[in-house]
Amino acid sequence: MEAEHAISKKDFLLKMYIAYKECNETLYWLDLLKEVGYISGNQYDFMKSRCTEIEKMLAAITRTTKSRINS
Repeated sequence: MEAEHAISKKDFLLKMYIAYKECNETLYWLDLLKEVGYISGNQYDFMKSRCTEIEKMLAAITRTTKSRINS
């Protein structure tokens, strides 16, 4: 994971925020894939639930890191 080799806390925060945005984009693509019938409802539900959990973790990491940088 690229963030493991961050050179500062701000660099780590930036990398985590990029990962968060990528996860959000993945959710968008999952919606499109389901809409056009490329993936089944079961596949969509499974992947969306996993991606949503990752998104929540990344949001928490970015919030915590940002508060630590600002304190």
